Amino acid sequence: MARGPKGGLDYFPLDVDFFEDDKILQLEDEHGEQGVLVYLRLLCRIYRNNGYYEVWDSGKPALVAKRIGIGGNPRKVDLIVRSCVKWSLFDRKLFDAG
Repeated sequence: MARGPKGGLDYFPLDVDFFEDDKILQLEDEHGEQGVLVYLRLLCRIYRNNGYYEVWDSGKPALVAKRIGIGGNPRKVDLIVRSCVKWSLFDRKLFDAG
């Protein structure tokens, strides 16, 4: 029996100047290295699961905080995600629609 189509990607490219991007530097200035880690972690979830989006519901901040190990602070994760939207790392229209 054949498997159904895969929903996400196996890998995604990461530019070598990722950490020099102004948006990443702004995120890092605002939230430190944890901000960048949360962003990278979410990119991996997004690309693995659906390919281009992740539904950001009330349970996701706690799940991500637990996995990353930032003291189980879902509020911090949610603030980081909102900063990612502010700096256009995530699309505002998709975020607001979710």
